[in-house]
Amino acid sequence: MSEALPADKASGAGPKAGNGAAKKPRAEQAKRRPGLSREKILSEATKLFAARGYAAISIRDIAGACGIGIPSIYHFFGDKDSLYVSCCDQLFGEVEATLCGSFKEGASSHDHIRDFTIALCKALLKNHDFRRLSQMEVLQDEHRSIEEITAPHFMSPFKLLVKDIAALIGEEGTTERAVLINALAYGQIQLQRIAQIAGTDVTHGGSPERLAEYVLNVALPGHDWSR
Repeated sequence: MSEALPADKASGAGPKAGNGAAKKPRAEQAKRRPGLSREKILSEATKLFAARGYAAISIRDIAGACGIGIPSIYHFFGDKDSLYVSCCDQLFGEVEATLCGSFKEGASSHDHIRDFTIALCKALLKNHDFRRLSQMEVLQDEHRSIEEITAPHFMSPFKLLVKDIAALIGEEGTTERAVLINALAYGQIQLQRIAQIAGTDVTHGGSPERLAEYVLNVALPGHDWSR
């Protein structure tokens, strides 16, 4: 009866023939490969998810876009779901910081509302990956997706917006007005291609300031929202 091989020899993890050097695990090779980084994978994966959606993208697609092997993706992120969540967390977190930053200390509630709406319109108009991914998330049927991925990044600026609307017009209907501001901004941009075919421009020349002014004149009429 033959003797069982030690675990390292049986798995092929022993020294490399000819030079006595231990063979590096794939994960270790991935970490040391020039040009390969967690950030690069996140960047390429975000573009793919935003362009085609979660279901249409495979780990193989992402590895191909990065010019790396599939094991490298698993080394950094574990699985496709974890990678997708990481993409959303990074992208939505950046926009969340911008939206929260629009509530500048010492500014009036009126200015907070205007600056928030401009920042939101700018993110939706200029950041295509954010617009596409956030719209996909909002339209998801599965509540888990919205509650665990999207909502945590947008509740902080949303609550600040509600607070300033209450300071401007009183407590009644403040949450509904805040929802309307967000819905109008998303809706105008969502329908821009249909509007162009119909011969009109719902994004007001692609100007965040002009689009924000339109949104606020509808959601909170009776105030001067020009800048």
